[in-house]
Amino acid sequence: MRASFWNKAIAWKEWRQHKGKFWGFGVILSITPIINPVFLFIIKAVDKPHVNPDPIFNDPAAWSGSIAAMLNSPSNSSMGIFAVLVALGLGALAVAQERSENTLEFLVATPLSRREIAGTKFLVGAGGLVCIMFVNFLFITALALILPADYTIAEAFGWFVRETAVLLALFGLGFLAAVVTGNLVASLLGALAVAFSPYYIAVILCELLQTLGIIPREYAAYDMLMNIGRYMTLPQYISDYQNFVSHAALLVPALLLAALALFFLAAALFERNPLERGGQLLVFGDTKRIIAAVSSLFVAALVTIAVGNRSSNLTLILVFLGVCLLAAGIAALVRK
Repeated sequence: MRASFWNKAIAWKEWRQHKGKFWGFGVILSITPIINPVFLFIIKAVDKPHVNPDPIFNDPAAWSGSIAAMLNSPSNSSMGIFAVLVALGLGALAVAQERSENTLEFLVATPLSRREIAGTKFLVGAGGLVCIMFVNFLFITALALILPADYTIAEAFGWFVRETAVLLALFGLGFLAAVVTGNLVASLLGALAVAFSPYYIAVILCELLQTLGIIPREYAAYDMLMNIGRYMTLPQYISDYQNFVSHAALLVPALLLAALALFFLAAALFERNPLERGGQLLVFGDTKRIIAAVSSLFVAALVTIAVGNRSSNLTLILVFLGVCLLAAGIAALVRK
């Protein structure tokens, strides 16, 4: 019988190990929805309306302005880039902290299965993230029930569902990055790179294909590749929130499925994780060769795009292949 994804003992250990992070990150994310209105209530209680003509004393719903703005577009609030970094960080630290403290080998050496370890770590971290979001949702909902507000409970619920789905997908991405990397710094930087890079990779790929004459800009395939890059860049759902809202009925289930898929992929890789390669940049494959191959393609693409307007398509293809070979050769020499 296959092991489960949950173990109470590991869950208790995870809570004791990470509860400080949950509280700290929870405070950071609550700046806009909780701390800011509480601070305004305190100012209103101790200040004198006839001395301070600020609208906060005349408009009974003035306290809710920042929350209403957050529900409309979280990017400029504590639920914007801070939330993205928190979700990625929680996911990465779930595994990477064990590696950095050299406790992962001890944990794996116990009678517990790797499946239980990975599953419990993921579920505790994801559960903590959902709890943080739910507490904020409950607070702004309670305020809207007892005070005049510039937002509705339905708007608050819609924001909670949409943002939580994005953060769970980001958490899964950070968790996966920590499983395939060998140290704390690589896990955090890898999570950031994978989260933010798909759109820029799509831009470079589209420009390269256009330069080579394979996909002109006016073709539908060009727009399709760009859209794929946008939809794969998870922070875009926060920065371009209104577009997300208009397609939420499709995107929210897709994000939740993505989080689930990232979890199962991370769990499968963790079961095959070569722990003796801890401390390295990547725990799978030849790290130097992977970096050399990626760097060669990147440099070749940039050089081809740069000279694109002054050469024929055949010449550009030869330039691309030549730069790839040159960069790979230089990387091989450096390795020696």
